[in-house]
Amino acid sequence: MNTKRLGQLDPFNLTGCFIAGGAVLSRATKQPIADWDIYPKTIDNAINIVTELVSSGDAFVVNVSDRAITLKHNDIGDDGNRQIIQVMYFDIFPTAQDIFDKFDFTICMGAYDCDSKEYVFHEDFWADTASKTLRFNPKTSYPLNSLIRTSKYQKRGYIAGKGEMAKVAIAVAQKGMPTSWKELESQLGGTYGRSLTLQTDGVPFTIEAAYDILGNLDYTTVLTDDDKYTWIKSVHIEDIIKGEPIVIYCPDYSGNGFKINEDQTISLYVVEDELMELLDVKIVDNLNDVHHLHVVAWKHVVLENGKFVGSIRKSNNSNGVTYEAFQTTEWDRDPYLFAYIDDSPLVGHSNVYWSKIAIPVSCIKSVHGNKIQTTKIHMGDIQDRQNVSVLTSGGFSSII
Repeated sequence: MNTKRLGQLDPFNLTGCFIAGGAVLSRATKQPIADWDIYPKTIDNAINIVTELVSSGDAFVVNVSDRAITLKHNDIGDDGNRQIIQVMYFDIFPTAQDIFDKFDFTICMGAYDCDSKEYVFHEDFWADTASKTLRFNPKTSYPLNSLIRTSKYQKRGYIAGKGEMAKVAIAVAQKGMPTSWKELESQLGGTYGRSLTLQTDGVPFTIEAAYDILGNLDYTTVLTDDDKYTWIKSVHIEDIIKGEPIVIYCPDYSGNGFKINEDQTISLYVVEDELMELLDVKIVDNLNDVHHLHVVAWKHVVLENGKFVGSIRKSNNSNGVTYEAFQTTEWDRDPYLFAYIDDSPLVGHSNVYWSKIAIPVSCIKSVHGNKIQTTKIHMGDIQDRQNVSVLTSGGFSSII
């Protein structure tokens, strides 16, 4: 099959992954693409893809399950809404066949390699797509979800023979009955994980109760968590995808905490109940020794009379503090020194320079939203924001 007529399929310039499933089927059948399912080749690829989309400001997280992170992209899709991107992280997918082994129907077994810019298809993809035949893969991990998907494809004119439906039924029986609402939601969610919540109204789980709820299953009894996780930033993404235990130091202000990193630095963490559901988190309210721990942050300065001063508004720079690259500045009086947790607030301001900095945890006075007040700042390179050039040179790691 000559796939050149399909054209390239990656509008987001991704690397280290495949786009597979519905987007490829839609392109092959000349239908609008509803969403984009991304299958990373490695764990690091998964982390990089989501992090780059979020940190660039092009997309934001709206849903997180135990298998996928869903984002809305600022680009508008064929339906007039922001494009939906779902990045799978429940496994890695070095080859297209690794993806196909997880899929339920051959019509979904098409993939676009974002590195080679080539398509890969299951041997039955084109024949089954042309004849609108649903051919079931009994190795799929979520056959209960396949039953729901069968109905969806039948409404689009696809045909599932009796033998194929029997295969689905046997696969469901082999999978075993769910033993909790959480497990049922997970199986119904399929590859995307617990992307829905059943309205159980506190009823204890039994198979009989499940029958009652599923008997009335429609869009009024399924609650999606759309836009629930927009607060997730780059600092959270690696922890969500890796799923490793983390420790958060949570001092008594603003509801913010600090994650203790492997290199003994600390990163600001927004402590949300939803995050606790996703991660294995231990929260501590004190540390025996915090003097060697640092928060990595950003300092914005302007150049006045050959010196860098700490405010873009002269009236706010009343303490007269100046800053130098790779120097430590201390100030123990109010108003304190301040910095930003990320460098987003001052985008677009003219004559603004910035430096990646380190702040000793023991010197932090307060955290208000994106702003840290502190008595000490270790400066790194000072860079020109407008021209993206480094005015001073050196290594940031040497200051912490």
